[in-house]
This record gives sequence, C-alpha cells and structure tokens, in this order.
Amino acid sequence: MKKCSAFQLLNRIIIFLIFLNFCSCNFSSKNDYEKEIKLIENIEGVSISSKTEKIFILTEHNCAPCNKLFSEFMTNNIENPNFLFIINASGNVIDISTFKKANSSKIVITNLEEEFFTDTKLIKLKNKEIDTIIKISSENIFDVIKS
Repeated sequence: MKKCSAFQLLNRIIIFLIFLNFCSCNFSSKNDYEKEIKLIENIEGVSISSKTEKIFILTEHNCAPCNKLFSEFMTNNIENPNFLFIINASGNVIDISTFKKANSSKIVITNLEEEFFTDTKLIKLKNKEIDTIIKISSENIFDVIKS
C-alpha cells in the first residue's frame, strides 16, 4: 500500500470538503415566499403579471393612523398599472370608498381571514416572485411612503 504525502492528503481533504459542500447546498430556485404568493394568487380576481412591481394589502388591524396614511398613499398611486391593491377591510374603520368606486382589475376588495392578510403591508415583486414584504407600522410608515 502506497503512503500519501502530507500534500496529497491535504489535496484529498480539500476535494472531499468541496464535494461535501456541493452536496449540502440547496440548488432549488424556489422563492422563500412561495406560500405567500400562492395565497395571493388564490384570491378571486387577483392576477399577477410579470409587470406587477408592488402589491399593497390594506387592513383595519393594528395601527389605525398608519393604515389611514397607507390608504392615502395607495389612493395616490391607484392609477399605476404595475401595482396591485388588495383591500381586506370592511370600511368601518378606514375609508375604502375610493377603492370601491375605482373601476380597475388591479383592485380587489375582499374579506380574508388567513393570518397573512390581517396586517397592512407592502410586497415588492421581482419576476412574479416576492422579493420583500414590509409590514406597515408606526416605525416604518414614513419610510415606506417615501420609497
């Protein structure tokens, strides 16, 4: 049996570690938010195109002043064809009349109970996949509106 030099042994260990690293990597290109995008796509009337850049979800839960500001921001952007608006609110706490009056396939008014739809949030998309989800709060509302 041949003896390996220290250099050969080190090379074999390095090759083994590289092989082990490749085997342990996740080569899946699935989006981290696959469940969330499916929830959104399952809403009746929702159509996400490759041009959709942002999804706004408006609710009446948590920070009422934040929801009001976010609603106003949404109203100012209602004509943007690359935005999708999901209004998960009754209109009792926040005025949603502008969204009800708008005749647009990019506005969906619903009453969903899934936990994902109970918080007001902004969802940024890239290539029909969720890139970022920002839950609206008093700490970030002004940063979100500015962006």
